[in-house]
Amino acid sequence: MLGKLIKHEWKAVAKTLFFIHLAIVAMTLVGKILVSIKAVQKSEILTVSMVMVYVLSVIAVGIGTHIYLAMRFYKNMYTDEGYLSFTLPVKSWEHIVSKGLIAIAWMVIDGVVIFASIMLLAIPKQEYMEFVNSITHANWEWLYIVEVMAAVVVGLCAVPLTYYVSISIGQLFKNHKMLFSVIVYVVIKNVQQVLGVVVTVISMLPSAMGNMDDSTSASMTVVNSMMGGSLLLQLVSCVGFFLAIKFIMDKKLNLN
Repeated sequence: MLGKLIKHEWKAVAKTLFFIHLAIVAMTLVGKILVSIKAVQKSEILTVSMVMVYVLSVIAVGIGTHIYLAMRFYKNMYTDEGYLSFTLPVKSWEHIVSKGLIAIAWMVIDGVVIFASIMLLAIPKQEYMEFVNSITHANWEWLYIVEVMAAVVVGLCAVPLTYYVSISIGQLFKNHKMLFSVIVYVVIKNVQQVLGVVVTVISMLPSAMGNMDDSTSASMTVVNSMMGGSLLLQLVSCVGFFLAIKFIMDKKLNLN
């Protein structure tokens, strides 16, 4: 049943987000053509206007994608549609996983499309190739690579779970559910930032106390400690958010 939920969610979300991101692709191609026209290059006003429209459009797509995914979760789970969702022979964790996976997939697509668009329009080909070569030929440590990959995966999971848990807690209130959801989200993000600073400070203590003679070794140790601490914090947050959402869906569901 989980597979059917994922398939249904993908089709439903793609109907909106596909065309939104297609607009960014089209805008990028048009922008690339206009930039190559000498008349456009000589007009400062036209160039600045194009840049402003492009930047605002990219920001709108990035933020809009997250808002759309969050609102879809709220609408499907905690409005009148929730009656249908929770009458299906599906467990609550399957709803969370299916929506979370699709949200992560579209965040990746969103990032790739925007990154590729910026690279195509703003970065010269030579500098782009130098950037790629610097990454591919760098002497990366395996531990660092594993930490980065793990941090990316856990970070992607944390994003939808954060607004899912905020919405789930917000729906516990009788009135102004979305307002309380936003307040809960802001509180969670602030707490995470404070904990992140604490982890960073703790990670830097060995180096600050002068316990390491080799500055290079100290720097790498601090970086690994910071990444490890941040990864652990994100992982604990993901597990906690998932369990909280599941508990609310199973025990505290309020569709009124």
